[in-house]
Amino acid sequence: IVLVAGMHRSGTSLCGHVLSALGLDMTDHTGPAFDNPKGHWERAEMVAFHERALIALNRPWVALSHAAPMPDQWWTLPEIRAIRAEMVAWLRPKLAAGTRFGLKDPRLSLLLPLWADICADLDIAADHLFCIRDPAQVTRSLMQRDAWPKPEAELRWFVYTMRYCLGIGRARVCVLPYEDWFGETPANLARLITHLALPRQPHDPRLQATLRAIIDPALRHDAPAAAPNATLAHLHAMLRGASQHSQFSTDLLAYAARFAACEHQVLTERQTRGTADPDRLDQ
Repeated sequence: IVLVAGMHRSGTSLCGHVLSALGLDMTDHTGPAFDNPKGHWERAEMVAFHERALIALNRPWVALSHAAPMPDQWWTLPEIRAIRAEMVAWLRPKLAAGTRFGLKDPRLSLLLPLWADICADLDIAADHLFCIRDPAQVTRSLMQRDAWPKPEAELRWFVYTMRYCLGIGRARVCVLPYEDWFGETPANLARLITHLALPRQPHDPRLQATLRAIIDPALRHDAPAAAPNATLAHLHAMLRGASQHSQFSTDLLAYAARFAACEHQVLTERQTRGTADPDRLDQ
């Protein structure tokens, strides 16, 4: 199974569309959306499963608590195990069809431990693709689309990135910079084809013509944006470096480990104070 993750507004839909053009089964329904004229290229059922899991953990997208630390071993909780059983039952016949099956959802970035269990249940391997974009542009886009204040938008980019790094660790991963689809399309395409061992050639004229119809510069809405804080800029630079390899660097994983230690400290302090509501975390 091919799992496409990344922070919202970072090109995951574009990646799903490109993968479909390369022959992967990426969605059951296509069509434009108000915030994505070429469609989200995702599986509505799986997005619903993911959102149900996050709601069960009191971490829905619409709440401040979405970026709060997850409970320890959250994927083993009974309510999450029940949702996992439904996900496995939904996936099993899909995978039995024998096609190269994939799915895309930014929420995957937060839910990799759950997916490790699902892949073990189904006895399948996952190919991981991580879409990245300049955090200043992601922040600007979220502020415009969802009316998030800048600190909240930046925090979500940070949490998605760190949780994904923790979930992948030293496993193989293909990092796909959003900007490179427009300036370095053959480079991103070669990364995909190599990582997934697809029988395609990046410079095939017919494939290039197909991608020109998919990758529309008019739909790239980058605009002048205030620079993100130094931490986000530094992490983004390390992620771009990882796009040249098939693993996250030791420095990036060490940063993620420090993030995990901070989250554990927050959880411990909450338990000590008896604060059960993640919306009440100190800024």
